[in-house]
Amino acid sequence: MELHNRKQCFEQLIEQKLPMFRGIAFRILKNVNDADDAIQDALLKAYQRFGTFRNEADLSSWVSRIVITCCYDLLRKRQREKEALEGYEPDNETPTDTSELEEAIADLPEPYRDAITFGVLSGMDGKAAAELLGISQNTLYQRIFKAKQMLKIALQAKGE
Repeated sequence: MELHNRKQCFEQLIEQKLPMFRGIAFRILKNVNDADDAIQDALLKAYQRFGTFRNEADLSSWVSRIVITCCYDLLRKRQREKEALEGYEPDNETPTDTSELEEAIADLPEPYRDAITFGVLSGMDGKAAAELLGISQNTLYQRIFKAKQMLKIALQAKGE
């Protein structure tokens, strides 16, 4: 695609879908600044890799998946940073965050991670989430069910 058309396409995409991207990123990261960083990274990656977009899905769906991947990459990075600093934290501090769950979600295979992210965490209804992922609602619900089973096993294993 010609550079000028690509630029127009992305400008239109950002104008129409930025609130959706921000909602997805914020639900995963729970931090506005981190969400904005992840979206910026995702949009840059999508723009640079636009030649690999195969029109098999809607452009916003493709970019949404990149946003999700960037969010979980950022969560993993934050987890590594937190682990590196663990020796410096006071022993009497009680963790009140959901980092174990977020890490377990980040480690799910992509179809299950996407199902949880869009079908549960995004606040979308099942029909919209399934449509965005390009799957049937039944498939979405089956993946959510399987993802919950996988998360339960992963979290139980961490607790042992």
